[in-house]
Amino acid sequence: MCVMENKLKHTFRKKGVLVSLTLFLFLLVALLGFRPDRIYQLKESYISVVYDKTSKSAEYTLVDKKPDSWVELADVSEKAAWAIVISEDWAFYEHMGVDLQQVQKAVHKHIDGGSLRGASTLTQQLAKNIFLTHERSFLRKIREAGMALTMEQVLDKERILEHYLNVVEFGEGIYGISQASEFYFDKKASNLNAKEGAFLAMLLPSPKKHATSFEQKEMTTYASEVTENILNKLNQAKIIDDKELKRELSRKLPFISQPKVHKTKVNRAKVNKIKSRKKSKPIPTSVRTANNMKFNDGRGFEEQYMNDSDLALAPSEEFDPSKLEKVNLDIDVEFSLE
Repeated sequence: MCVMENKLKHTFRKKGVLVSLTLFLFLLVALLGFRPDRIYQLKESYISVVYDKTSKSAEYTLVDKKPDSWVELADVSEKAAWAIVISEDWAFYEHMGVDLQQVQKAVHKHIDGGSLRGASTLTQQLAKNIFLTHERSFLRKIREAGMALTMEQVLDKERILEHYLNVVEFGEGIYGISQASEFYFDKKASNLNAKEGAFLAMLLPSPKKHATSFEQKEMTTYASEVTENILNKLNQAKIIDDKELKRELSRKLPFISQPKVHKTKVNRAKVNKIKSRKKSKPIPTSVRTANNMKFNDGRGFEEQYMNDSDLALAPSEEFDPSKLEKVNLDIDVEFSLE
């Protein structure tokens, strides 16, 4: 009983800290000039992303009409969606917008001499993409955290994830999982398999850099290792079983170049000569002998006449006695032995 009470106290204490932190950051964000009502608009609005090729930057705008490339969360492959969630924010369904454990790790790393980076949840990334700049500053991180906490109070997890999947960058001018699945795999987001989802998740930290595998039609060492790692995480999270993990690990992504098959060169002249021999009619033995200027004793010709159509005699007409002419049979024939 005491153990249960301690757990409850710990839970309420943790929630109390989060609520207090939320209120503090909410007020701070308000003082910094951000209007929280824009977050409330996300409940009914969509996000339009327009990419400028000249400046190589994207502009995010809240719109009432659903963009053509927008895809509902229900129409995204579950395995692909989970691959991105597990890769970017394993505790997405547990935190309230800010992952305090990851923040603590990042702070300790910074104290130990590392740079203050990372620890951003999917909600924080969404807030940064649509409301803030990408400058690296402590003030921006504070505003980002405040917006994320507010967003978690206004929107449910599914709506946040749907917004994220439709605005996150997957490559040069490629925004949203719908455009990414069409560009990299020529298919709808609903048809992505686990490995394709893992590949898209691998791109997210630096999509322009890691898209090298697609451009060169060959997986880099980094891409192979991270994609495999994400698939193993999907297996650990029971999204895919051991049998499917084995199949996905061995699966080749469709854009990977296939090994060239070396074909044996064929001597066309020789083939044509053989074909012509097969088509030509065999010449009778006696004729071949005569053509070779050798004498023939005449035997065997009767059989040739019967079997060879070229040598066969024309059919004889039926005997008609009326056609006989009268012939003078009184012929003196003189025989001589000389």
